Amino acid sequence: MINLIAVIDRFIAEAVDRQIADCMQPDNVVINALNDPAQPDRVVCVQDWLRRYGVLRGIPNGVPEQIAETVIDFADNREPNAVPDNPYAVIEAFTLLHASCYAVHARKYTSLVSKALWCCYPSVVPIFDEHVERALWLISRLMEMPPPESESKYERFVEVWFELYDVAAPIIAQADLRGYPYSVRVFDKILWIVGQPHYGVGA
Repeated sequence: MINLIAVIDRFIAEAVDRQIADCMQPDNVVINALNDPAQPDRVVCVQDWLRRYGVLRGIPNGVPEQIAETVIDFADNREPNAVPDNPYAVIEAFTLLHASCYAVHARKYTSLVSKALWCCYPSVVPIFDEHVERALWLISRLMEMPPPESESKYERFVEVWFELYDVAAPIIAQADLRGYPYSVRVFDKILWIVGQPHYGVGA
């Protein structure tokens, strides 16, 4: 049996360091762009952020711009008070945005859409990542949680993530995040550290 709180205590300082050093400024830029229709160069901003996270590789020329426009359209048409703060609402929002991106160019956009969705709801939505997914499965098994029943890979990810985050959130809320505003990303980064394939040099 694993103690999730002990895992959080062990890795939270490193997670906050990484988020502040590597992500805070570019993340804030794209979040501001999606929240401000008057901001210039929104398409370029969203494209650059998605490219930075490596989710535009293999997409034909011209399509990344259309994808960025699709994300912006989704953001501009959000219901002001409809925040997806539970797994079912996150899955519903993900499905809608993924369908819109798929209509632009047919391919899987799981990682891209989860990252774009986080930009729209940075306080409540997890980011899908294979390292995070690996850590979720490992920790949930060691906690002897029953496996999720959903057939969709993304749905299983979200369901388990929310179950573990319910345990993690009060601990993270009491920690010194040194001005970093998004607890969900701190938890994501803890899971990423646990699930990454490297250990030590090169991590």
